[in-house]
Amino acid sequence: MKTIGLKLFTILELLAVLLVFLIGLIGFVFEIPFPDLTANPISRIEVPFYQGILQRFGTIFWGGAVLVPLFTYYNLKTSENLLETRKFLLSSGIFFGYFLIDELLLIHNYIFPKVLNIQQLLILVVYAVLTLIFVLRFRSIIKNNFLWLFVIAISFLGLSVLVDILSYLKVIRFSFRYILDDGAKFLGIFNLFVYYFFYCKDLVINYRYYY
Repeated sequence: MKTIGLKLFTILELLAVLLVFLIGLIGFVFEIPFPDLTANPISRIEVPFYQGILQRFGTIFWGGAVLVPLFTYYNLKTSENLLETRKFLLSSGIFFGYFLIDELLLIHNYIFPKVLNIQQLLILVVYAVLTLIFVLRFRSIIKNNFLWLFVIAISFLGLSVLVDILSYLKVIRFSFRYILDDGAKFLGIFNLFVYYFFYCKDLVINYRYYY
């Protein structure tokens, strides 16, 4: 194993161990049963195994959409020609990585409105503005690389946010909104993963050809 790879492995391993330790510490300090923090919730509560299955599949593709650009960023050579590309890859991993954490921890659904008393509508608007800034910042790369896939992904994610906003404003009240909201979100996440998969695949092929 190369030195830089060993260093990265050591850092990631320490972070994983630290996460387990912190979760255990939180459970001990706040007297939270450890299974509530560590076990699959489906195995802990009396609900059907298919509870939230679309969201769980979506989380898998969220992880892929985050890890693929980060992995490619790590493996691309640092050079002047690839500087903007590497910025795009790193920014993509961080930006969409936050949304993955949001999905896992219910940040905009629970933490902001329930714990911090910040209106969910405001958070959704901020998310939309940040997404626009991200797209504008890297518009040249996005425009020239599988633009149609990126547009499909962002359109579905945007539809999901729109349904959230309309639900918050009580414009949409029927239960079918859940399949509209969560279905659009899943399709957006899936297409985002496909976008980065093909974009990064082309990057790796071209990188091998030129270097």
